[in-house]
Amino acid sequence: SLLKVMETVDDVFLVFEFFDTSLRRYIDNCFLFDIRGREKFFLRQALTGLAYCHSLKILHRDLKPNNILVSFRDYPDIGQIKLCDFDVAKTFEPPLSPYSNKMGIPCYKAPELLMGSTRYSTAVDIWSMGCIFAEMIKLK
Repeated sequence: SLLKVMETVDDVFLVFEFFDTSLRRYIDNCFLFDIRGREKFFLRQALTGLAYCHSLKILHRDLKPNNILVSFRDYPDIGQIKLCDFDVAKTFEPPLSPYSNKMGIPCYKAPELLMGSTRYSTAVDIWSMGCIFAEMIKLK
């Protein structure tokens, strides 16, 4: 959440809430954390956030563990996550317009993007989320 906006003559500063780490760091350092049981809470929160984006007709298009923030400050038992980095996100209206397929990294890209399609839907975000969840559960 945006907490504050500050301006100087030359710059604008946006102050956002602090999150402890990214899901990427969490996964890479899972030996430091007790991750058993938290995956389902993370997935539920991520899918709820993604459903909200899709209800606003926003495609994220670059979901990956680096773009999911994790904090245990307010919810130490289960954690809290938020989606971030919407720089390549697009708004959409059916029928879908052609979009670029040059965003994201291949291991989280949906097959239609890997095949070069420029017409895609919210399914590309769901695919990416499935890849992220699979990466989390393989740690068990």
